[in-house]
Amino acid sequence: MDKSTNKIIDWVSINGTSLYILIMLVVFPVFNTNKFFNLDDDKTNFFLVATITYACFMLLAVVKAILNWLKQDNLFLPPFKFTPATFALLLLLAVILSTIFSLNIRKSLFGVVSRNVSSLCLLLGIMVFFAVRKYGVFHKLILWGWMAGSAIIYIIGIFCACGINFFHLQDGIIPSEIALFLTPLSNTNCNTCYVCLALPPIIVLYMTCKDRFSQILYGIYIYVAILFIYFIKTDAAILTLIFGMILLGYFALESSDWAERYVQIAGIYFGAKLTIKILLFFFEKKMLYFHGTSLFLLTGKILILDLLCCLLLIVIWRWRGGLLREKLAGIRKHLLIAAFAIALLTILCILYANIMSGRLTKDSLLQRLVITDMTFNERGYMWRKTVRALLDAPLGRKLVGCGLNCHVDFLGENSYFPDGKIFYEPHCEILQITLNIGLIGLVGYFGLLISTLVNAYKNWKKSEPQIITAFTLSLFLVQCLTNAFAIYHLPLLFIFLGFANGKGFKVPEKSDRPGFGLKSRQN
Repeated sequence: MDKSTNKIIDWVSINGTSLYILIMLVVFPVFNTNKFFNLDDDKTNFFLVATITYACFMLLAVVKAILNWLKQDNLFLPPFKFTPATFALLLLLAVILSTIFSLNIRKSLFGVVSRNVSSLCLLLGIMVFFAVRKYGVFHKLILWGWMAGSAIIYIIGIFCACGINFFHLQDGIIPSEIALFLTPLSNTNCNTCYVCLALPPIIVLYMTCKDRFSQILYGIYIYVAILFIYFIKTDAAILTLIFGMILLGYFALESSDWAERYVQIAGIYFGAKLTIKILLFFFEKKMLYFHGTSLFLLTGKILILDLLCCLLLIVIWRWRGGLLREKLAGIRKHLLIAAFAIALLTILCILYANIMSGRLTKDSLLQRLVITDMTFNERGYMWRKTVRALLDAPLGRKLVGCGLNCHVDFLGENSYFPDGKIFYEPHCEILQITLNIGLIGLVGYFGLLISTLVNAYKNWKKSEPQIITAFTLSLFLVQCLTNAFAIYHLPLLFIFLGFANGKGFKVPEKSDRPGFGLKSRQN
């Protein structure tokens, strides 16, 4: 192809990718045809139509890539490296194999069972990853779309949680499920997955931006998002937010400006909780009830403790913040290593306790780590049934899984709760991926996430946008331990991974009005 043709193809690919991303960021989250009653089909069909249309626009780029590949001297033996792209290809292979050897090929390839994704959706998601990685450019419109689409979701959720039936979206929902369905992203667990992807990048941008207008805009967004996290009332979202505040401190130690912004973010967090407490004082009877971790963290004693912590941070920063920051910065790497070591030790203790549960005494400390049927709102029951079925499965089934959407076919009567209700996923991405697309898929999926995360931690000092990658994926991996992989956040996940691994991931410069933060840098 001549140079003019190549330029045309690149222009179409870049702009087509930007348009597709904007549609998936702004329209997809709020799209519904019948309020909350056809959301699984709505989101699946919207994603399929939009992504297949986008794939058609990318056909010229595919032809160009094939022609460039054919010109290479070494076509079939390229140097092998464990890169995110390698793991994405392994995930692609796993999805194909799991579909071919699934218990029900049609259901696996096209089916929509609860919030699960079909093989076709996952294959298209992998295609989006490679397309965004190659042609995605993170310009100011993308950032506006990122914030606008998620902010709409937050506002809808806040109104519904405050007892205001926003645009009559909750009409027809039985009273016992009103607290679960607050936004067009299905139930509160799906909203948790979504906010753990959408919020972290903006928190980092607030901490690192240099433009006052941007700082105010990001601050308002963070305030609304924290309100949303408390209003959806899932322990996973709230505990991940707290973990995020701790982890953010690791990056904030890099400069005095970042450390000062970190103190401000802590103030925004306290302000959001105080707002909820005031709303509860005046409108408690109208608002949906709080429970679990959210209720505990909104008690008066905890709020006073939050206030004291914020005041202490301000005093320390104003007094000797620079000196303390420098000392902590010198040992933060060791603190991070120690934290990972503690986390690994905890995981090993949990595994040992559950393997040896029959031999532990009731008074044993390890006995408290044993997962029971009631652990994490009956997730323990689903985990135990799924693990038992996987251990009893033949080796081939362990490697390729039972196929997406074939969970119930595989578990049979073990997919039912004692009260007769059925569960369609084990509410843990590790178990869900292993069950659906096997150990090959488990390595491919988490290899893609973790290798991207590792690269970000290695390079964040050289490229500030990598802080966004490291921070976001760290929080997402924490919450995915108790939540399921679903169609509701699949587009955002693969778009984000594409940006994180692409050369076009740069944050618009201050001069690119309305001034969004970090310096423009190539990965």
